Amino acid sequence: MPTVYDELDLAWSPNGDIALGTNGDLLDTSTDTIRSLREQVGIICASSINDWVVYPSKGATLSDFIGEPNTPDTADAISDRLRLALTSAGVVNEEDLSIRVIPIQLHKVMIVVRIEAVETTTNSLDSSGILTVALVYDSQQNGLFIIKNNLGE
Repeated sequence: MPTVYDELDLAWSPNGDIALGTNGDLLDTSTDTIRSLREQVGIICASSINDWVVYPSKGATLSDFIGEPNTPDTADAISDRLRLALTSAGVVNEEDLSIRVIPIQLHKVMIVVRIEAVETTTNSLDSSGILTVALVYDSQQNGLFIIKNNLGE
């Protein structure tokens, strides 16, 4: 059974900066409490071990895959790494998580993270209860980009 992942937290920009409203005030996730989960997925996928002083073990360290061939074995290893990083950080329960790694270019893969969650009155999930975050990882440039999510951002 899916979990309630709603959380009140500061909101973050796609670049990892604290998000500001049009009036310059700090934004939080109170208008859509599932946003915190989406942002945590992106932060952990983009982070490496020891990036965070307070949480040194939080991160997927995708840089370990620089120069690796774009094969099914590498895709499985990336998926396993992300699954471990997200579940061990306590961001998502194993049974709610699905990850697909799809080759799209010689050095790029699309990563689709799907999380089953409970739709609540304070989050923007539809009745499917699925939060989807899609990212592209470039193993040549070591870049990770969020390309789609189902929160209209």
